[in-house]
Amino acid sequence: MPDRQNLTQPQSLESEAALLGALLADNNVIYDVIDTVNPEDFYSETNKAIYDVCVALFNESVTIDILTVSDRLEKRGLLAKVGGYSYLTSLLDGTYLTSNAAAYAEVIAEKSMMRRLIATGRSIVDVAYKNEKTLSETLEFAENAVLNVTQKTASKGYSKLSDINADVYLELEENAGKGGMTGIPTGFTDLDRYLSGMKKADMIVVGARPGMGKTAFMLEIAKYVAVRKKLPVAVFNLEMEKEQLATRILSSQSGVPSEKLKRAELSQNDWLDLAEAVSALADAPIYIDDSSENTIQSIRAKCRKLKIEKDIKLIVLDYLQLMNSAGRRNDGNRVTEVSDISRQIKMMARELGVPIIVGSQLSREVDRREDKRPKLSDLRESGGIEQDADVVLFLYREVEYNKETEFKNVAEVIIGKQRNGMQGTVKLFFDADHTTFRNMAKS
Repeated sequence: MPDRQNLTQPQSLESEAALLGALLADNNVIYDVIDTVNPEDFYSETNKAIYDVCVALFNESVTIDILTVSDRLEKRGLLAKVGGYSYLTSLLDGTYLTSNAAAYAEVIAEKSMMRRLIATGRSIVDVAYKNEKTLSETLEFAENAVLNVTQKTASKGYSKLSDINADVYLELEENAGKGGMTGIPTGFTDLDRYLSGMKKADMIVVGARPGMGKTAFMLEIAKYVAVRKKLPVAVFNLEMEKEQLATRILSSQSGVPSEKLKRAELSQNDWLDLAEAVSALADAPIYIDDSSENTIQSIRAKCRKLKIEKDIKLIVLDYLQLMNSAGRRNDGNRVTEVSDISRQIKMMARELGVPIIVGSQLSREVDRREDKRPKLSDLRESGGIEQDADVVLFLYREVEYNKETEFKNVAEVIIGKQRNGMQGTVKLFFDADHTTFRNMAKS
């Protein structure tokens, strides 16, 4: 096996010289390359210093040519160090095409990325050898280190309006004739009229006090998307075991009351209904994770893997206040930690291009008011939750506060925030026997 310490790192001195020669020959080349390559991307310290001067001149609106570059290098005390005027002249005399400058820049950026990956790999090896972190912390360090490298090339920068319009037009064509549905439907007809479906990269917060049915509501959406729309869904529940979640889904799908399933007291018809439900759910692409020790970082890693392997279209997280952030476990500021988790959930939605439904607790202040319908200020340990969320839905069932109400089976879904749409209230039927929600018109 070769000694890696003695291997030459990825680089292309030819591309570096060609790019600098093109810049010195044509001042306008800088516009084609400045968003692609930085001075730090150059392998040669000499070439790095020259390109850094070119960028500085560009930022100062000074023409880039052999005279201005040599003058600036002289003022910085670097002209002799880079080989003097003769080296700059040799760059101009090189064989290159100014029209290929963008291609030269791509090669330089690619080699630079490879060197950063090598350095990152070595840092991961060093951390593993030191054995000062737990396995989980080491894996988290490795994942974040690689992510930091890849994110350096993830930025798309600006886009031409005509290109954006073309994408918007194609999306409009794709959604035409869907009854105003431009996202993934929730299955709740009246709610979808407000939302027009769940949009890519949306963070949808579902807030409720205990007993309102937050988990049941989110599971019903997950089931609808996976069973009816055949779209892969990832469900993370930090409070309930996967068998409990599966039982709830079975009860909702089969129509067999959850209490019967809990006691295993089933009639012949119940068994037939269950068998039919199991068959219907057999091909449902729902992937459930009930790991109670999940951090937002580990969830993000799992979701990336599921996106690659299963192309998940929806993520359900239940619930936000049960999550931890690996980087903030011991700082004692829970509001800051929850805000950090909320921000990472929004970033994950954008990175993966899928909507994320996340449950959230509400403060006890709701129960102290005369009108106990939730509002945005009730989000517990809210911090940045309200700011990060694209949509905030609150669940309210009057029967939880007034057992004599005539609206025992009525649930309200209050749209407390919708970044690109209206607020309002939708009424659903709450089926207590099966612990699920249904459209009011069908009940």
